[in-house]
Amino acid sequence: MNRLLQPAPDGPIRILGKVVWLELLRRRDLAVLLILMGVFALASAAFRLAGIENPETATFLTNLGLTLAWAFAHILTLLLAARQFPSEIESRTLHPVLARPVSRTQVLIAKVVACAGCGILSYFVLAAIAWVSVPRLEVFHADSFAQLIIAQAASLGLLATLAVVGSLLATQGVVVVLAALLVFAGGPLAGILHNQLGRAGDLLAGWLPAFHQLNLTTRFTDGVAPASAGEMLPLLAHSALCAAALLWIGARAFDRRRL
Repeated sequence: MNRLLQPAPDGPIRILGKVVWLELLRRRDLAVLLILMGVFALASAAFRLAGIENPETATFLTNLGLTLAWAFAHILTLLLAARQFPSEIESRTLHPVLARPVSRTQVLIAKVVACAGCGILSYFVLAAIAWVSVPRLEVFHADSFAQLIIAQAASLGLLATLAVVGSLLATQGVVVVLAALLVFAGGPLAGILHNQLGRAGDLLAGWLPAFHQLNLTTRFTDGVAPASAGEMLPLLAHSALCAAALLWIGARAFDRRRL
């Protein structure tokens, strides 16, 4: 009976998740971003104390706060995910994990899930700080807000996959620069490909992760009606396919890599 009541020992996958979370707290990246978001919250509170709570101000501050939460969460996820394998391979802390009955693919997936989970949780915290501090929107669509959260989670999961897999194929600096370009300049990049290559550029852009399309912040704060299923499902399916393709590439690369 006592054995039944005892908690099950942590497996390698769960241990990896805890290691990623502890690394996030140890490096204090989240603390810095929380301080920056706190500065925004104080500035927003000052607007409200001054009696500036018209609809235009509410829309502007809400958009700014949620955009900051989006940007900070993506930066945090990118930095956390891009250093997973380089740091562990260099310090040789990955060898004891692989000596256990766990495959390299499981290790890869565990790191992606852990980094994505940290990013999503950080977005919820940062967005909550922004939401509480700003004036209420004149128009609020609950369905649009739900779509915003789902799209943000998909975006952060896709970014975690891209950065973790990328860290197996290139240096940390290269991964951070290229991933940041896709996240923060994906729209202009797609436009450049279209202007330079025409239809071939559009086809190439279609294979790239569409982070800019997953950012529904402005659509929500402007009070636009929720996107239809015909708009959301292909977008989410594209993100899932990109993540699956990246995981397949990462698993093959990890299996062939000598440690």
